[in-house]
Amino acid sequence: MSELQKPNHLPAAIEAIDDRAKYFMEKSLSEKTKKVYTQVWQEFESWCLEHRFTPLPAIPETIVRYITVLSENNKPATIKKKMAAISQAHKSVGLPSPMEHEFVRKTFRGIQKEKGTKQTRKSPLLLEELQEILSIIPNTKTGLRDRCLLIIGFVGALRRSELAVTRVEDLERTREGIVVHIERSKTDTLAEGQQVILPYGSNPKTCPIRTLETI
Repeated sequence: MSELQKPNHLPAAIEAIDDRAKYFMEKSLSEKTKKVYTQVWQEFESWCLEHRFTPLPAIPETIVRYITVLSENNKPATIKKKMAAISQAHKSVGLPSPMEHEFVRKTFRGIQKEKGTKQTRKSPLLLEELQEILSIIPNTKTGLRDRCLLIIGFVGALRRSELAVTRVEDLERTREGIVVHIERSKTDTLAEGQQVILPYGSNPKTCPIRTLETI
């Protein structure tokens, strides 16, 4: 992240505001995203060094050659993420993104048409499959915990990452059932939090409320 441009002899209050603004700009990206972007940029820099291209600022022709090479072993979605990382690296130092050049856009559209843009998605767990899994979980303390997590995740349609950080204190008993308070999720980029209501189930074996009562 580049330093904010500051004129000489700024009052202390303005200096503090600038520092705070820089903090907010850096918080616009998650730590995971920044780590991925850093790795992508290092790969791009190494490739440019090997082929004697300038990485920053990178001209559109350099990007076109790079994404063409990437297209040999990467899906369009992966290439798009790498392009976003390189774009961010340019914008963070006040440079225009080479990704906005029509030369680059057309090349990437061609890659998408050639390789396709359909994403591979995992099939959702079906109720019959859940019941089969639950039937082989032992009635131990650990087993009851695992059974509870599986049912909560299934009924609440929670992501694996959301379920992994769920704690007992995140569960609130209400008249309608149980409310799961999720502090942060993949789609909650502003960290506003969300609530998922788990209602009573008609089948006691897959009812989240009855299962929780057994723990």
